[in-house]
Amino acid sequence: MKRPRPKLVASPVKPKVVSLPTAGVILGGVNTKTVSRLVQRGKIRGVKVGTRSMVISDSIDDYLAEAEAEAEAVNVKTVSRLVQRGKLRGTVVPDDDAYLAGAEAEAE
Repeated sequence: MKRPRPKLVASPVKPKVVSLPTAGVILGGVNTKTVSRLVQRGKIRGVKVGTRSMVISDSIDDYLAEAEAEAEAVNVKTVSRLVQRGKLRGTVVPDDDAYLAGAEAEAE
């Protein structure tokens, strides 16, 4: 019999650690085994509290921010490649300030 997934409840205080199932919910509903693998690979930080494995909640935020930055970088590269190959027409204006700063430096 499967355990029901924990539900996220709004709280004025952010917990420092969360259980593996709760971390899975925060990460978009992934399985606890996936959360365990992320801890083992060092992508997020985990601790033992007694016999329970827990995840440090700040490390989840860091992981998600890093994943978002990587996804944005991939999107910029993909659009650039499509423009170069002539498969995408028009002016592409990236949103990323760092990308724009790099483009200005190249122009000089």
